[in-house]
Amino acid sequence: MLMPYGVIGDAHLGFKAYDSTRRTEECTWCFEQAVKLLYDKGVRTILQVGDLIDDTTWPNWVEKAAHAVFNKYSDINFIILGGNHDSTKTYTSVSALDVLEERHNITIHNSFKIEYGNGYIAIPHMKSQKEFREAVLSIDTYADMCMLHSMTLSKLDLGPNDLNIDQEMLDHLTKYCKRIFIGHQHSPVILNDNVYITGSTMELNFGELGPRFVYLIDDKVELVPIPQPRLMKRIDISWSGVNDLLDRLHDLDEQCIYKVVVNYLPHSEYSICLAAIDSVCVNFKGDLIYDLIKVGHEEVEISHIDANFDLITEFKHFCDDHKALVYLEEAIAELVGEEDDI
Repeated sequence: MLMPYGVIGDAHLGFKAYDSTRRTEECTWCFEQAVKLLYDKGVRTILQVGDLIDDTTWPNWVEKAAHAVFNKYSDINFIILGGNHDSTKTYTSVSALDVLEERHNITIHNSFKIEYGNGYIAIPHMKSQKEFREAVLSIDTYADMCMLHSMTLSKLDLGPNDLNIDQEMLDHLTKYCKRIFIGHQHSPVILNDNVYITGSTMELNFGELGPRFVYLIDDKVELVPIPQPRLMKRIDISWSGVNDLLDRLHDLDEQCIYKVVVNYLPHSEYSICLAAIDSVCVNFKGDLIYDLIKVGHEEVEISHIDANFDLITEFKHFCDDHKALVYLEEAIAELVGEEDDI
């Protein structure tokens, strides 16, 4: 592997949000900034770890903007991995990645099988967890780096569109690969000196906020922050009336993207709160989304899901604990005749 080289995380070119093209344009801008940061540090080989594109197709103007970046940095060798968003298998038999492969300075790894390059191993998105696991554990070739696209150490096998690398697979990879870069999860994480979850090039949602990086690899790995066009901020408000709500939201920064969460909202005041916050949205020139949480309700945030969870078993336990099963059977019996097959 020629040193230095760079690694870029999920770019999701063509990403859409907030009913406008502004965030889509910013997505392309962040990708170009990531490339520029590495180029200015002397990098001429960049590996991108999957989900370069947000879908298997993209709008013409986004495609042109991406090609403009590749034209501008035509002396960079781009090595791009198929991810779960832009893989040919995910939605259609053809992907925009296939068109990019026609460029002289782009190599695409999107074959659903392990591919070996000059000093690196590419593990693109695969059709099932079983194929993915068998492929990883079959590796017996040493390499400077490996790039793949999957969840990392998740308790949940998310199936064909969200693969998972477990501890056994990760331990096997580290025996053969000096460094491992993993795409798919959007928050960057350094698992150890050799394993990096790269994160995305831009903040994509309010559940994965924080700085974004490109990775410069020479004798060591250097994380270089990617500038962000706008920050994403969350505002939590405990409902105290319309005047308090409007006071809290009267001085918003148009260079930020906001999520406003109003908690403890009485049912009787929901409509007036909705009208007030809609008036803020209409007059705010930036992007703002909101959640109105009524009294007795909670905003649910899933931090992890246990793959061993069995819905039927848990439902039976619930019924046993609440003496509910007998009542449920009685209710069903009242709704249908005994001879009806349910």
